[in-house]
Amino acid sequence: MDTLVPAFVTFGGVHFPLEASSISVGLTGDIEELGALRYTVDQLVNGDAGTMSLDELSRHGFIMPELWALPIIPARPISELADGPINWFRLSGYWPDTSDAFQVAAGFLPRYLVIPRTAFLELTVCLRSFRAAILSGRREGRVNDTPVPPLPPLTPELEEHERLRAQSFKDAQAYREKLYERRQ
Repeated sequence: MDTLVPAFVTFGGVHFPLEASSISVGLTGDIEELGALRYTVDQLVNGDAGTMSLDELSRHGFIMPELWALPIIPARPISELADGPINWFRLSGYWPDTSDAFQVAAGFLPRYLVIPRTAFLELTVCLRSFRAAILSGRREGRVNDTPVPPLPPLTPELEEHERLRAQSFKDAQAYREKLYERRQ
């Protein structure tokens, strides 16, 4: 068994890059679409919410000022999920099933993320396990040197969304809503 933390873990087809220290493990901050998830997972693994049960997390989500991961209410219009679905599409290459997913956001970051429930819970369990192994001395508090696979290439739709996002939030939002309508 490798005593180092892996450089990444894969859930839901997404490669989540990791960082580790002698007391913590979490996501690295290099991918903008993962920003809100990075801070949320940090609280659920290394922070005060590290003892929250998976059952409670699955049913009620996690919320604190400026940071949340909440189960999506089935009747919620996809337009209310901001850029969360398109950000998952960017990371994974497929649209999330919003009937069984979480919306993750940080009020201090511009991007939201909609992540499938199983990927979110599996990621949390995995990182809690790595942290416990670090704290018990079974793993070192550093990651191995395996390269993290790159993100899928941008599709023409994603390229257009990013172009509009750089110019006008309102135009990007209108474009995104049209994309969401087409996929339903």
